[in-house]
Amino acid sequence: MDWTSIIVTGRSGSGKSYLIARYLRGYEIEKFPQLETFDAIWICDVTGTFSIYSQWFSYFRRADGKLWKYTIFHTPREADIYKVYRVFQKVHGRKLLIIDDLTAALTRDRRKLGFFLSDARNHDISWIITVQRVKNFAPVLLQNARLAVVFPYRKLEDLREFLSSEDIKRVTKLKRHEYIVFEL
Repeated sequence: MDWTSIIVTGRSGSGKSYLIARYLRGYEIEKFPQLETFDAIWICDVTGTFSIYSQWFSYFRRADGKLWKYTIFHTPREADIYKVYRVFQKVHGRKLLIIDDLTAALTRDRRKLGFFLSDARNHDISWIITVQRVKNFAPVLLQNARLAVVFPYRKLEDLREFLSSEDIKRVTKLKRHEYIVFEL
């Protein structure tokens, strides 16, 4: 299975965290990797919103029948995310790191974020990152992502960095909790 890197972006309340929660519950999401292919799943919950969904589930059943537990870390500071990442590097097997609601204020050092995102591949760590405004992280996120999941968006000019005019028109027609998956 290939290394996976996904940006999930959209305005507040559009359904980004809900999509990730459904994915972890076992619902198939277009072009997302099968959960069974991962040996470990860790979640960095930056704002605490993801913890709301964790009451729905804490295990998923892998294809081999084994129950698998994911791990949630509340990481309100940038330094916390990097600490989790350094430990996660040492976990054996194929790993998925989800960072829910990475905000611009949290990531002041774009070079460090860029290193983390590109280095993840060397440690067999796939990642999914949710953000409200992709422009705050471009080109760091865009250079390292393979897929972009776009929910309804307020600042459409931000999307010009990686979407065509035709694709942006499609995004303008989205309603709450609707999204489009784009290959980058």
